[in-house]
Amino acid sequence: MISPHSNVIVWLDLETSGLDTSDLILEVGMVVTDHDLNELDHWARPVSYPPAVIDQRRREADHVVRNMHDTSHLWVDCIAATDGLSDVMVEACDWLDHHAWTGAVMGGSGLHFDRRMLATWGPDLLNRFHYRNLDVSNLRTAVAMWAPDAKFARPEAPLLPHRAIPDLHLSILEAVWYRNNVFDPAQLSAASGIAS
Repeated sequence: MISPHSNVIVWLDLETSGLDTSDLILEVGMVVTDHDLNELDHWARPVSYPPAVIDQRRREADHVVRNMHDTSHLWVDCIAATDGLSDVMVEACDWLDHHAWTGAVMGGSGLHFDRRMLATWGPDLLNRFHYRNLDVSNLRTAVAMWAPDAKFARPEAPLLPHRAIPDLHLSILEAVWYRNNVFDPAQLSAASGIAS
């Protein structure tokens, strides 16, 4: 097992044509932050598919997914893209390797899905992550159960196109809010009696 990279979180998002591992990965995106959630860099690529493949998958997609990718222009960008899935996965691995960010905790939202898709379509990329996640959907669930007042104080997320980098930026903003309002170090130190 690779040891965790101690300084960064690599936030990952996959845009897909559906929720099954037989669906297409349409876009791969990553944002790297330090542990204070300051962005250090980001990378994203749409995946190239022939127009006939995109047309078929678009017709077969759930109407929510179809409309989402129509609005974000991702279907069109996949037709215009130049790199197929295997090349995009190699580029993603090379990007992490170049910056020595392998072994980092994976950040994002609903990461069980992203990990499942990578296990099928990008195991080399998956193997560059630590097994631990920082999943804001889990934070959202925990806050709803154990700090419901904080849940209702959380600001509504702005409506942005469903693309990898904007989605990751929203996840990071949500994590910042939880860190500042639920996991405030000063409050935790005072509650535990530990001097800060």
